[in-house]
Amino acid sequence: MVYNAGGASRLFGMRKMRSLLSYLGLIVFSGTIAHGADAADEGLEFFERRIRPLLVQHCMECHSADKEIESGLSLDGRTELLKGGDRGPAVSVDDPKSSLLLLAVSYNDADLQMPPDGKLSEKDLSLFGEWIKMGAPMPKASTAATIPSEIDFVAGRSHWAFQPLIQSDEITFGQGIISKIDSIIDQQLQENGVQNTGRAPREVLIRRLSLVLRGLPPKWSEVRQFVEDQRVDAYQRLVDRYLATPQYGERWGRHWLDLARYTDETASWLKRTDSAFRYRDWVVNALNTDLPYDEFIRYQLAVDMLPNASTSDLAALGFLGLSPTYWKEPRLDPEVIKVVVAEEWEERIDTIGRTFLGMSLACARCHDHKFDPVTTEDYYSLASILANTRLVEMPLLPREQRDRVLGVMHQIEIFEKEQDVLKYASLTAEGDAKKKMTDRMAVIKEEIEKLKADTSGFDAPRVNAVLDSAVTVRQFETFYTALEFDPNGNVDLHVQLRGNPSTKGAPVAKRYLELFSPEKPSFKQGSGRVELSDSMLKDSQWLIARVMVNRQWMHIMGTPIVRTPSDFGFQGALPSNRYLLDHLASELIRSDWSLKSLHRAIVMSDTFCRSSDIIDDSRDNDPENIDRWRYSPVRLEIEAWRDAMLSVSGS
Repeated sequence: MVYNAGGASRLFGMRKMRSLLSYLGLIVFSGTIAHGADAADEGLEFFERRIRPLLVQHCMECHSADKEIESGLSLDGRTELLKGGDRGPAVSVDDPKSSLLLLAVSYNDADLQMPPDGKLSEKDLSLFGEWIKMGAPMPKASTAATIPSEIDFVAGRSHWAFQPLIQSDEITFGQGIISKIDSIIDQQLQENGVQNTGRAPREVLIRRLSLVLRGLPPKWSEVRQFVEDQRVDAYQRLVDRYLATPQYGERWGRHWLDLARYTDETASWLKRTDSAFRYRDWVVNALNTDLPYDEFIRYQLAVDMLPNASTSDLAALGFLGLSPTYWKEPRLDPEVIKVVVAEEWEERIDTIGRTFLGMSLACARCHDHKFDPVTTEDYYSLASILANTRLVEMPLLPREQRDRVLGVMHQIEIFEKEQDVLKYASLTAEGDAKKKMTDRMAVIKEEIEKLKADTSGFDAPRVNAVLDSAVTVRQFETFYTALEFDPNGNVDLHVQLRGNPSTKGAPVAKRYLELFSPEKPSFKQGSGRVELSDSMLKDSQWLIARVMVNRQWMHIMGTPIVRTPSDFGFQGALPSNRYLLDHLASELIRSDWSLKSLHRAIVMSDTFCRSSDIIDDSRDNDPENIDRWRYSPVRLEIEAWRDAMLSVSGS
């Protein structure tokens, strides 16, 4: 028999590949959460923030049951919208462009033009078109017409997420149960008549644990060592070892950076930044050193104002310092630029609300929140903080030297602003006027270079950060519009009626949400960022803890306890196990906000260690595994999947 060496080589390669794919199969099905659960319903959010204000302003006087209904058309809900009025359905989901609503507001039909007092702006028309193309999403069981004339805060505070944490002392430890987590979950299993799968094999368990805590698969030698380790505390030792690895911070930092909308790149119209990575590295280091979560929040909102913070911690301000900014064309009218600035505030308020509180605060920009107890005054009180906060590249220097460099940077900024104005004006200038402008620009350039050369520490590394400074929109004599910053100033905001900066309502003070701070104490220290973080952690710590432990459970177990991680309000989902959620939140606070302690408690539980096997009766009773009778196979994110591929292939 002739032996085919090439065939043997190919056969060996195929076996090796099958072994690799089999191993990767365990990786993929022992990984952590896919982010579908954390994705907000973009259609409903778009309606609340963009369409509802337009309907209220232009349509509801004549097309709402709360007012009057003309032509048989009610816009109170999606059902009424699809039903339409005397002319037929207002919206066609199958053919959005033919929708009567879009036809009316576009003024394309001389016999059908709404609203009657004038055509909408092109921007508003495009919003309607985009909304109808999305299928005209509207909230369930709700009318679009009216915004509550007054929010009932007493009723609002009765919502489960805004209540104090409940204790689960009445749940006792069963036989063989060593974890309170397991005690709570096993009681729910017993009540629902569901049987758990038991513990997973060790080779599966180590892969699951390694991917959850480090984002990497274990080496074969590690698997073999753990499988053969007969010590009673072998698994606990493994947990502690993985929690102490540098990859732990990288893995969990990646989850946080998604919430912080981290990016290495700035917008194309901005000066390129080489500093973004310092925020990323700060997050990784903070998690590896187990910085308490309450301090983690304070640092990211106001570390520059904290007396005992180290210079390196200034990088934490990247949470705000790396916020998206939008193009501000200098030739535009100041009122247009004010709208752009207001859009930036909205993005930052939305991020703060969803990330820390699990609340859609931006929905209160144009009107009181339709569902949650948040007023427009609340919204603009927070916006006032941002109106006195500017994004900067801050030098990593001790406070006194840093303030000196920042002062010089402000002087240079004034020079550069003058330079821009002159450059803009010189485009149309002629003769002596043009020469004077050119000469002045040359002098400014020399002054800037001299300031840089004479300032010690000016070339120090910088971080994307924020500092207290009044931010205003100003139009110069040359019709050049730009932002102006005053580090010693203060901007007092008014409510912007229907979200329009040109239409002022009542003045507002910088303060926290009335829902959590009924006395509404105003902030007095600079922009108010320090007082905001203090108020959040004092007046709403229960909610903050619930939101954070829900995210951690989601990344470890595959699905969250509250299936709307960024919405704990009245439109959000109810917790699948309130006792479990509140127990985890209590433990987070009790452990001085230690995330490593929380992670250790979850991965040490029998619930985490369960097999992914199927028990027919349990599947029939609980097909979605809401009661946690097994560890559900879940998809590994693309970044961790890539790292796993490189790791097991030896790259």
